[in-house]
Amino acid sequence: MLLIFTAKYIHGGNFIVGWDKNATVYRNRQETTMKERKYLESYIGYYASAKAEDAVLLRKDERVMLFEPIPKGKGGMGHSNVWYADADNMKDLQNRTIKFIDDYEK
Repeated sequence: MLLIFTAKYIHGGNFIVGWDKNATVYRNRQETTMKERKYLESYIGYYASAKAEDAVLLRKDERVMLFEPIPKGKGGMGHSNVWYADADNMKDLQNRTIKFIDDYEK
């Protein structure tokens, strides 16, 4: 599955910072005891996994210049910082994002 990574921009909004075309997304939270996922005294679960060698991370200047913030609200970024990008009003941004990824990888 195509998994797109986002980050909050200092001046507001969320920007696409990278992706992985071979990610695994889980329906339920995955529990772990991996030391890399320990914060203070708790382990942090996850909903997706990807191999580092398959992931693409954009440079900081590419993040801001190429994508407008992902909008909040219907079809946009939710409260949990998850964007499914499948709402009808997001098709244009979805298509431009996929085109950018395809062109970037060429």
